[in-house]
Amino acid sequence: MSKKHVNASKKISVIIAIQIAIILSSFLSLQVLESEKIFLGNAVNVSGRDRFLTANILVKLQNYNIGGESQEGLILELKNYENNLMFLKNGGSESGLKIDSLDTKFYPHWEAIYDSFVKYNEKITEFIRSESNIDAKSKLLEISQIAQKLVEQNDALTLDLGLEVEKMSSNLILLQILLAIVNIGVHLFMMWLILRILKEDTERLTKMERLYTIGEMAARLAHDLRNPLGVIKMTSEILLAKSDGIDEKTKERYKMIEMSARRMNHQIDDVMDFVRTKEPQLRENSIREIITSAAKTTEIPPNIQLTLPENDVSLRCDQKQVVVLLSNLISNAVQAIGEKNGTVTVRLGSDLHDVIIEIEDSGPGIKDDEMPKIFEPLFTTKPYGTGLGLVSCKNIVDAHKGKITVQNNPTKFIIKIPKIIDQA
Repeated sequence: MSKKHVNASKKISVIIAIQIAIILSSFLSLQVLESEKIFLGNAVNVSGRDRFLTANILVKLQNYNIGGESQEGLILELKNYENNLMFLKNGGSESGLKIDSLDTKFYPHWEAIYDSFVKYNEKITEFIRSESNIDAKSKLLEISQIAQKLVEQNDALTLDLGLEVEKMSSNLILLQILLAIVNIGVHLFMMWLILRILKEDTERLTKMERLYTIGEMAARLAHDLRNPLGVIKMTSEILLAKSDGIDEKTKERYKMIEMSARRMNHQIDDVMDFVRTKEPQLRENSIREIITSAAKTTEIPPNIQLTLPENDVSLRCDQKQVVVLLSNLISNAVQAIGEKNGTVTVRLGSDLHDVIIEIEDSGPGIKDDEMPKIFEPLFTTKPYGTGLGLVSCKNIVDAHKGKITVQNNPTKFIIKIPKIIDQA
């Protein structure tokens, strides 16, 4: 699988994970807010009960005054009122009703109610413990006024709590809409990404089918051309060797025939290397010896100085494939320099995990817009190039579970092949 498709798969996995996280967080957030809304609604009921208790105690007090209510009943009702106020403030569970502790922003309301209740309680307690009925009417009037104030204060708190419930309901609706929009956006992005991957896969498969067909035809043609090409090359070499009495113009023509045959042979080699790339046969090899073999199979003109490494590293690899790999890269470096004086330097090293081979040349470098395309099949900047040389190099490195990269200024190809290759 290509790096692009691995990255795309990672993106899809990340998006799916994000979507799952959004769904879970949405569910949890909505559950939490819904629970808070329910608890706050229960707090409204508890606050409303305080209003009822205020009025109920006043009625019981009036009944007590005419002998229709016991003192114990009044004291118990006052205790229930106080418990209800503390339940409203501290929260908890009571008679199947659950509420959270009161938000601190409602404390001023609650404290005003509690102060009025304390006064209400004191006046009622004072009234029922009084042995004389003197001024009973005026005392009841005073208690009624406190009760009225308590009712108003409880109504104000109940109203504010109710408004908070409405606000939370609105927030829940907005959150649901927002989460729906986010989910739709994630779905649309995922659909776009999947469609793009499908399009890329279709193009890649079409390209692979085309390359496979071209490869089969090219391999057959290359095989058929190799023998007559060898005859032409050998004949031109013989003619050059026996050209002592021939004029210079004819000699130049013989050389042109030989160079053309050599160039065609190189192109055939590119095609065959591309078509024949297969599973590497791993053996323990000296990389220095492989580099030396690759250098010997590459024509190095006198204007270019080739520097090979003096150190050595052992690696399990396919000796023939790595020779082809390095020969191609050295040949490319030589061609990049051209007829100018220049240098090609091969370096060898290793780290904890990989054997590292670098091929650096003093040529003009690779254009920035060409850099992303150099490993694509059939892409070439050479007049007689096949566009398969670097593709073959990448295939060989990939077959060894390695990595090939390129840097500019100066041009440097860096090959990393793992010391331990998993062939599973």
